[in-house]
Amino acid sequence: MTAACGGSATSTGGGSTTAAGGSTSAADGGSTSAASGDSKADICTAAQKLLTDYSSSMAASAGDLDKFNAANQKLSDDFKTLAEKTDGDLAAALNEFSATWGALKIDAGDPSAALTAFQDLGNKATEAGTKLGTACA
Repeated sequence: MTAACGGSATSTGGGSTTAAGGSTSAADGGSTSAASGDSKADICTAAQKLLTDYSSSMAASAGDLDKFNAANQKLSDDFKTLAEKTDGDLAAALNEFSATWGALKIDAGDPSAALTAFQDLGNKATEAGTKLGTACA
């Protein structure tokens, strides 16, 4: 996803800036969100960092469902906050990630529901990842 988060920028409307022809140099980092002033590249990099940090928190929560559920909710909240800093397809992709992880709640007392939740997470995370990669390209 890191490679997908640079490259050309497209106008997302509402105050976005793009160079002629719809692409920008690596020096200026891509389009700028009217909502926060963060460039698209900055937001895409921050999204990648959220996923990297989440992986670390998952390792730390092994065997503790309360920590696991808390880490999922934190990731959801962080994606939602990041989505508020942008608009268009990038905001939609970030909000989709937020909804995906926010919906993942594991109850040790219901193993069947847990299995279904993990399968659903895999499918939705793949879809959201594809959308994020496209939005960051």
